[in-house]
Amino acid sequence: MNIVLTGLRGSGKTELGKILAKSLKWKFVDTDKIIEKEEKKKIAKIVDLKGWEYFRAKESKVAAKVATLENTVIATGGGTIIDKENEIELKKGGKIIYLYRQPQDSIKFIENDTNRPPLTNY
Repeated sequence: MNIVLTGLRGSGKTELGKILAKSLKWKFVDTDKIIEKEEKKKIAKIVDLKGWEYFRAKESKVAAKVATLENTVIATGGGTIIDKENEIELKKGGKIIYLYRQPQDSIKFIENDTNRPPLTNY
């Protein structure tokens, strides 16, 4: 069983995930960090250079990989479960918890973070 945390950028998935994993004595993985490591670039740079379509395809591959883990808290990128296949795969191995934060609070929280693309359409 895994716990998958998802929500808008800046909603606290990574920080809460680390705390939760530590308290459960589980592993913790962040899908965005996996992508950054594989691509050797920050998410904002990947999107800038290769576009959202490329990033979403990469995100789906990583989601499929982490879905097979056990006893892991998984922080996903905010858009991961927009893709129904990603949602289905991640649900096979655990529960998905959506962390809600007011969009304007997320925007303010990440507005000076050059490692993440800005939130749009809010």
